[in-house]
Amino acid sequence: AYLARAYADLSADAEALAAVIDKLRPFQPARRIAHWQDLAADARFTELASELMAHHYDPRYARSAARHPRRPCTEIEARSLAHDALPQLADRIHRTLAQLPRGLPTS
Repeated sequence: AYLARAYADLSADAEALAAVIDKLRPFQPARRIAHWQDLAADARFTELASELMAHHYDPRYARSAARHPRRPCTEIEARSLAHDALPQLADRIHRTLAQLPRGLPTS
C-alpha cells in the first residue's frame, strides 16, 4: 500500500506505467509481464506493487547483497508504513541514530 501511494504519480499515467513494466521483459517471464500489465490496467496498484517487490526487486536486491560483504548494521523494524505511522518510525530512527557510536557508517 505504501509503494502504491508513493508511486501514485506513475500509476496515474497508464502509458508511462506500461512502459516501465515493459522494461522488465529481459528479467521476467512474458506471462508475468502480461499479468502485471493486467493489474496496472485494472488499477490494482497495491497488488502490482506487492508482486513487483516479491518477484523482481527483492530477489535482485538479495542477489546484489549476497555479492557484497555485510558491514555491521543496526536494524529498525517498520511495523507499518501507513502514512500515520511514519512520524513514529522517523522518531525511532532518529533516537537509534543518536545512540550509535560516532565514526560508524550510518548508511
